[in-house]
Amino acid sequence: LTPPSKSNSAIEPSKLSPEKLEEELFEMFLKTRFHASNVTGIAADSWLTIMDRFLTLGDERAEEKAEMKERMLKLIDIYYDSIDAPKKGDKVYLPDVLKPDIFPHYMVRDKTFKSTSILGTIYDFVESQTAEEHKTPPVQKSRYFHVLKMSQSLSTIWRNVDSGIRFTEMR
Repeated sequence: LTPPSKSNSAIEPSKLSPEKLEEELFEMFLKTRFHASNVTGIAADSWLTIMDRFLTLGDERAEEKAEMKERMLKLIDIYYDSIDAPKKGDKVYLPDVLKPDIFPHYMVRDKTFKSTSILGTIYDFVESQTAEEHKTPPVQKSRYFHVLKMSQSLSTIWRNVDSGIRFTEMR
């Protein structure tokens, strides 16, 4: 692994006057808030996509796996540089050659491939369970409604609710 770059030309905050520190912090806030870089997220997604493919390749594809390792290491460096960039005042770029064109299906993007890695398998399992969990169980009338005496209007409301009609107002 290569360590992230350590260039830091910024003045230490303790050497700034309170007014200058406030100005610097406010400028940094505006820069990161309104000109936020999405390099961190793209680098993370790119790394995950390459790692997913890496996990499914066999040993017979050693050369391709070595290239993938290099790309992942570069993405790791870019990721950490992008995290530190706002406090250093740096701008970090992600080269297009490191960005994937197609993503694993579990990342839910426009262009996807069916991932056979453990991540894709887990995603598919959770999706299948989630679909089953969202079935609404039937609602049954409580046996206590036959025993309790209710006013006519309350009885009508509950009869309608039981029939599947929803009221938004009670009159």
